[in-house]
Amino acid sequence: MQEKKQRILEESIKLFVRKGYHATSIQEIVEQSGVSKGAFYLYFASKEALTAEIVDYYVKMVMEKLDTINEEEGTPEDKLVKQTALFLQLVSQHKGYMLMSVRDNLNVGENIDQIAKQVIGKIYHLTRQHMLDIYGQKIIPYLMDCSVIYDGLMQGYIKVIVLYELQFDPDQLATFIVERLKSVVLGLLEDQPSPQMTEEQLGIKQADTGLSIAGHCDQLRAEIARLDRDPEEKSQLQDIVVLLKRELRKDESNPMLLRGIIHELSAIPELYQYIQVFKQKIIPNLKG
Repeated sequence: MQEKKQRILEESIKLFVRKGYHATSIQEIVEQSGVSKGAFYLYFASKEALTAEIVDYYVKMVMEKLDTINEEEGTPEDKLVKQTALFLQLVSQHKGYMLMSVRDNLNVGENIDQIAKQVIGKIYHLTRQHMLDIYGQKIIPYLMDCSVIYDGLMQGYIKVIVLYELQFDPDQLATFIVERLKSVVLGLLEDQPSPQMTEEQLGIKQADTGLSIAGHCDQLRAEIARLDRDPEEKSQLQDIVVLLKRELRKDESNPMLLRGIIHELSAIPELYQYIQVFKQKIIPNLKG
């Protein structure tokens, strides 16, 4: 990233934290960053675009780290603890950004709304899979309720940590949170109350793991068609899936090409659960 652009991002966060997003002007940002207004507009079309890029920067960092955790060895419960610790560590390391998010309203455009939905979707699907791996099919009716409870625990601690600048041990707190979630889950499974929220109510669709290779590709294409994205981008993604389908049907597939395609599609949070099917159930069984 260009030095001036990086400086604008860093200094704007400081100003947003100190004064608030809405009270900070572009003039103040350029003065604090030591650049001209022309330089600002060279990198950002508006203050909203700047804020969207700040959010996008943190989102990409979080998603990359989540993928790393998910691909590591360990039990599903270990991975859930590591995922939780990751969020808490990021809160500790980037209090300025978190304070900006907590104290001010960042809902300044559809782009940020879309980014937020992508992150929430990926975190939900990761947590969902960890819960399924830990507790099995019996947890399915309560997956959404458990996700809301987990998110509530996380958000409560994060706000206190950020607003009061508390020092804490991320691993210890993560273990504590996951253990408390476990108590809730075991209580639900024992008492079996009626679920309060379901995936169907929110229109959340899950990948069908019993499909053929062609079926998985068709399901992936159908999901891409439902994405709230630019038509040209969706068309390009559809073409990538066609290439994936063609490669998977070969007697000897090209592993390097497959990895490249999967990596490209993995960057789309809404497709995460579908890509996991390819990673876990299809590609490991291919020859070549």
